Amino acid sequence: MKDKLVKTGHKKAYYRLRAFGIAMAALFGLGVSASLPIFVTYQVSVSATLAQEAEQRKQEEEKSEETPVTEVNE
Repeated sequence: MKDKLVKTGHKKAYYRLRAFGIAMAALFGLGVSASLPIFVTYQVSVSATLAQEAEQRKQEEEKSEETPVTEVNE
């Protein structure tokens, strides 16, 4: 059986760069999968904050409608 380098015609650097590329792709995949829970938690937090602010605005509007504004002219 022929040596892999002779059989394919590739140089040593080809296989080293290929291994390096595979390792970098794996690290990138791990980084993305590790950051997904953080991203999802952030999105849930933002939507909860927006809902809370909308509820506060609604309560303020109801409160301002209940107490009529009277003008005092001197």
